[in-house]
Amino acid sequence: MSGPQLRHSTDLKVYNKHLKNVREATAKTDNKAPFLPVSVYLKEANFYADITRLRNLELENRKLLTAINILYRTKGKVDCQLEKYERKRTKYVTEQAIEERERQRIEEFLEHLKYVSSGYNQRDMNKDWKRILKVMKFSAKYPDFYDKSGSHVDTWTLCPPEVSSDSTKHQVCYLDLRIGDLPKLSRLEIEVYSDIVPATAANFTSLCQGFSGLSYQGSILHRIVPDLLCLGGDIVNFSGTGGMSIYGPDFPDENFTLRHNGPGVVAMYTTGPDRNHSQFLITFKQLSSLNGKHVVIGRVKSSSLKVLKLIESCGTKSGKPLQVVRVEACGLCKR
Repeated sequence: MSGPQLRHSTDLKVYNKHLKNVREATAKTDNKAPFLPVSVYLKEANFYADITRLRNLELENRKLLTAINILYRTKGKVDCQLEKYERKRTKYVTEQAIEERERQRIEEFLEHLKYVSSGYNQRDMNKDWKRILKVMKFSAKYPDFYDKSGSHVDTWTLCPPEVSSDSTKHQVCYLDLRIGDLPKLSRLEIEVYSDIVPATAANFTSLCQGFSGLSYQGSILHRIVPDLLCLGGDIVNFSGTGGMSIYGPDFPDENFTLRHNGPGVVAMYTTGPDRNHSQFLITFKQLSSLNGKHVVIGRVKSSSLKVLKLIESCGTKSGKPLQVVRVEACGLCKR
């Protein structure tokens, strides 16, 4: 028996019991790895997605290698075939083709017209137009544009009953006006009675065309009184304090044959007898009180009465315009 020598039997029993405990000892702890829940860390869906992606990559690589192998063995395919050459069309052939297409289009359109009928009757269209006109007048900056005023303009004349005027001798001048901040110019056309007042008419038309550096271009309508008249034509001071005629600083009154019988009458403005120059006035209504005081030279044409209404809307009771009305261009209309 190996081991130390024991003197007493009691010690032997204790020792043997100890050896038995050593041989039959059971571990209280172990050195194994802890339990690892694989399902927590490994997502099955991702795993199968990776497998699918790997298979697709392998298939694509196989196709790529196959294509590379074919190119390497066959040295590629080169297309040396010439494209079909089309001769350039002549101008005549091109025009004939265009005419043929246009003829076919017209024939199709005429065929379509045979079976087309109006989708709206006249009554519905008139009703819809009234609605549209109301909306346009409500949203317009100058609703007077849509008023049907001025339709009575031709019921009166400048000449008294005993005087007749030859319209073939009349001249038509134009003034292109810049009104405030409006983007477009507004044209005011004036019919000048050259057969009744030839000298005064010549002064006005010459200033419209430009005479020795004198012109209405650049001048303003310096006074606008609604429901009365407007004044302009100061080509010297541009304020209503000056003026110049083609005959000199001023010239005498020619005659007072023509009358201020309605809106749009154009007359020379003077501060006293025989003191006509470049300034003129345009009436917004009949002003019989001016007869015999200012020489009438003509009238605004009916096509320009809307522009006259627009000018009137820029006026005030004091006469100072709310917006600048400037003559950007002027001249004589061609017949």
